[in-house]
Amino acid sequence: MMEIEPVVLQNAEIPDVDREQFNIELQKYYSKHNENSKKLKWSRERIQSVIKLLDDFSLAKSEGRRPTNQEYHYTRKYEAVNIGNQRVLIVKRKHSSDPVVQIVPTEEFYDRILEAHLATGHGRRDKIVLAFKDKYIILVNAITIFLNLCKTCLPNRSYPRRGILVKTLIADDLSNTVQTDHCETIPDIKEEITNNCEDDENGPVSPSPSSSSSQHCETLPDWKRRRIIQDDNDRTEVVSTLCGTFNDLNAKKLAAEDLKIKILEDELRFKKELQQLQLEIARKELAIKTEVYNQVRDGTMNPHNLIGFTKHD
Repeated sequence: MMEIEPVVLQNAEIPDVDREQFNIELQKYYSKHNENSKKLKWSRERIQSVIKLLDDFSLAKSEGRRPTNQEYHYTRKYEAVNIGNQRVLIVKRKHSSDPVVQIVPTEEFYDRILEAHLATGHGRRDKIVLAFKDKYIILVNAITIFLNLCKTCLPNRSYPRRGILVKTLIADDLSNTVQTDHCETIPDIKEEITNNCEDDENGPVSPSPSSSSSQHCETLPDWKRRRIIQDDNDRTEVVSTLCGTFNDLNAKKLAAEDLKIKILEDELRFKKELQQLQLEIARKELAIKTEVYNQVRDGTMNPHNLIGFTKHD
């Protein structure tokens, strides 16, 4: 008798997932597939019917009868074993030492996923799939539906961060252009700057009291980083080079299009000349055949007319 070891719970917090809503969403998923699809749900009735087919296969073999094609089909893919006091359906094993992978009924999806979700500490899909490995066959989409309905995990989901706002500033002197990256003020960095301003004994001497240093640090602007990019002359030269390159590419493209049109025109002219030549050959062949037919009909044909004259004639 074979048994599957239970999953040890590591988190006592019960996920808030509505069982009825989970079953409704799961039924919507299965309703998208027809009866011939490979993604039909494994209900308890279907599992019991497959187990009966496997038992009928063994009985037919023992009695010397030929099993049906349906029994052969399921025997190649599944087998029935006893786990505890229950007879369950598992994936066909090549060797007896292979792990027992049970086909879980659709009605038990909620309980199995809930158990694995708790065991992995509210783990996401990949952790739950790894927990089911070599133990259960459960639809991955059912795991996704369960996680989307877990109200405990929803507040902890991570969202993509927004990019840094980049603003270009141009000084009064057009020969210098600077670019400034604005970020949100970080409280820890601001506090650290304030403490350094208060505790730094080697810092610049301020005519105001020590409290003014702290007040000055608190009024610091947002964190900025400036970097000199290029002079306008260099930038204009780069832009001019790129524009010249694009103009050369456009000119080469137009030349290629003109060459293509010329080739097509030559091809069309050649085809017309070939067609005229073929028509002329066909007319001459028709005239020769008509003349031969008239001579045969009138009885005036002779070998000279058929094969022509020799040199000595």
